[in-house]
Amino acid sequence: MQYRKHRRGFTLIELLVVITVIAILIALLLPAVQIAREAARRTQCKNNLKQIALALHNYHDTHSVLPFGTGGRVLGVRPLQWGCSRVNAFMLLLPHIEQKHLYDRIDFSLSNCNETVFNFPTYYFDFHEKVFQTKIPILLCPSDRQKTPATREFGYLNYPLTFGTTWNYKDKSDGPFHIISNTRITDITDGTSQTALASEHALAGPLPSSTPSHGKFRLRYGFKRPQGSSSNQAALETWCMQQAFPNGEVSSLKKNWALDPIGYHHVMKPNHWFCYEYRFPTKQIYGPSTGTYAHFVVPPTSLHPGGVNMAFADGNVRFISETIDQDLFRALGTIEGEEIIGEF
Repeated sequence: MQYRKHRRGFTLIELLVVITVIAILIALLLPAVQIAREAARRTQCKNNLKQIALALHNYHDTHSVLPFGTGGRVLGVRPLQWGCSRVNAFMLLLPHIEQKHLYDRIDFSLSNCNETVFNFPTYYFDFHEKVFQTKIPILLCPSDRQKTPATREFGYLNYPLTFGTTWNYKDKSDGPFHIISNTRITDITDGTSQTALASEHALAGPLPSSTPSHGKFRLRYGFKRPQGSSSNQAALETWCMQQAFPNGEVSSLKKNWALDPIGYHHVMKPNHWFCYEYRFPTKQIYGPSTGTYAHFVVPPTSLHPGGVNMAFADGNVRFISETIDQDLFRALGTIEGEEIIGEF
């Protein structure tokens, strides 16, 4: 008599056990992979800031001064007008970050002046559109993958320069950069290792159609202060600290390497939402004027968990925690505040 030998297969329970074990292993490995990828992106981000710090020093070696934060031009009896020739530091730094071919295509003599502050002649945009829309990898953080809108937008920027603790569109600041700044390394008497030159800013997205999560909001969005409020920087700071998500008028703030002011402030701690208020005059003038101001409280923000990368005047790049002491953070943004700075 012949006996047929049957091959025993896996039971359903055994298959479920195997699948469960594989799922657990994947769940354990996936966070580790994500952490490793973020570590690599954060390292690349630090390297980008390092290259920007070196470019600022190379510019200083060539011109004996750091580039100004944002530009302006003389108009008749008015000392200086902002909103006319809005050249900023990164346009001047292009030859020092291996983008001289873009620099050579910019016509700095071409007027972009209009009578209103935030409008420009269309011919100025038409002439420079291809240049200004260029994405420059060194100016973009790999952790921030916000999509660029399909409309007429300029090349985005993740690395704004330090505009100190007090800054608006018509005054100088206590930081290394501001409108028509002319800071030299020797002016940084607080010490180059204790004075920030640049940090990070998460790219703004389109205004949310619904309430975004708290974490996403504080990195990409902010509050606009009602125009009926009193107009001074200290009042705006206090108002900003008192805002509770998601109250208030929500706004977004884009930064690009061409045309716009590209500063952040050492007021609110890193990864706090920004706040601002506008008064729209016909022209905004650098220096004493009446009825003319636009106050901003723009902290550095990033998609790196827990803080931001920051480049200092000695060329060093450090990670600054979002829980840093408030007074210490303010002190890192000034060039001659004479603050006593401890370990950070």
